[in-house]
Amino acid sequence: MTPEALAQLFHETYERLAPSYQYETRRASAVPWVEVPEPNRSLMVAVAAEVLATLTSPTEHDSACPDGHPECDGHPLTCLVRESEALGLYDDPPAEGDDE
Repeated sequence: MTPEALAQLFHETYERLAPSYQYETRRASAVPWVEVPEPNRSLMVAVAAEVLATLTSPTEHDSACPDGHPECDGHPLTCLVRESEALGLYDDPPAEGDDE
């Protein structure tokens, strides 16, 4: 995946999910990817490039994960997934009209 593809995926997913979390995004950025203002788009691509570099590069992590994930394979993406699961980030968003 390219940094631009990741930035676009993040943007589109963020805009799609925001209403499910009772969040209204800015009008200037709540547009299709090709219409996102250039400074915003460039920043998102730069952030995506750094995230991809971090997720795809080996680290000092060894097979005994310091974060306590017994199944960690020494790759930062594995730990990111474990942390996300522990925080409940894979839960479905609240349905519209839910009070929770």
